Amino acid sequence: MLSNDEITNLFDPVIRENQEISLINVYKGFPISYPGTVMIAQHGAIKIKTNPYQIVCIFKDKKTYIRYVSFPNALRAELMKIELSESLVVLSKFEYAGGNIGDRRQVRVEPEDTIKGGIKIIEKKINLTGEIADISLDGLAVYLLPGIQTMKYLREGTHVSIHLQLPSGKATASFDPIEIIPQQQSRQDRFSGIKKPLTQLDYYDDSYSNLPPIYKPVSSQGRGEFSLEGYVSNIVMDRQMQRHRVGVRLSALGSTRAAISRFILQRQTAILNEIRTEYNFMTQEFMNKP
Repeated sequence: MLSNDEITNLFDPVIRENQEISLINVYKGFPISYPGTVMIAQHGAIKIKTNPYQIVCIFKDKKTYIRYVSFPNALRAELMKIELSESLVVLSKFEYAGGNIGDRRQVRVEPEDTIKGGIKIIEKKINLTGEIADISLDGLAVYLLPGIQTMKYLREGTHVSIHLQLPSGKATASFDPIEIIPQQQSRQDRFSGIKKPLTQLDYYDDSYSNLPPIYKPVSSQGRGEFSLEGYVSNIVMDRQMQRHRVGVRLSALGSTRAAISRFILQRQTAILNEIRTEYNFMTQEFMNKP
């Protein structure tokens, strides 16, 4: 954990030059990032003015990540206090987060309801059944119950195909613009840092139909059934839930990328509306406090 003097040395120039920092949280797989203005730094804590929706996410997580151009790495900070009526949050207990926190620029969302996913290990002709953990335009993750087959046949680089059926429905952009980490066509610069964010209305764009396809449709009935091919990128054991989380990097196959984009937008819309509802609920709670 950083000392009081280290925190003062980091944030005093930010305050003096009236610069903005970036706050980063993830809400149900969806990255939320608004700028913040540091009002004061003292006694190992800082007070930041930021967007109320960011404060909702910080309140839910009890922490946030901070990025600034001159910081050597992202900072992890814990929530100390919020002043919702003034859009202020007080943070403390700072430490460097390391890794790629805040660098992921591909939007990833978690399904609202359970979506079954069948994994076929192509070389072994073995089928496993799991649940979709999250999905993005170039990859997805599947939860599998731990077992001999999981660890024996699945490892980094294993060639797999995944069959799933996405729920149908139209997405509506009935929310305020919110900053997100933009989509990228190239995987080479996927983790090269945050650039200019898009709004949700920018994200819902017909140009997605012109992007290189990476999905192969199984059904032409409009039921949202897909067979996706790719390679296992990682396997993580979730000991609390007693299951494996298998990450899959999808191959460039098929022609239904736009359908996946629509599903992601539907989830984004629902998630942003949840954040708005949480904000309204929190506002009422704070107003009613004696």
